Amino acid sequence: MLDDLARDVAAPPAVIEEAFLEANPDLDADGVTIACRDGALTEVRICLTRDLEPRTCAPDARRDCDAPRLLIEAVR
Repeated sequence: MLDDLARDVAAPPAVIEEAFLEANPDLDADGVTIACRDGALTEVRICLTRDLEPRTCAPDARRDCDAPRLLIEAVR
């Protein structure tokens, strides 16, 4: 969904998270969180163990974005 965007796209944070989970079936929903600022996607956090295995995110890393929609800018 987010690969090689030709134009800027707006989507709810849950849709972005679901796209990452679909593309990475080894990840669990509790191991991915979406971060935003001023209505724009700033990062997708994927929590891993020291051995780089997927794990549940700690409470301080679970601050999901509460914006209704996020702007995802196309790479130009």
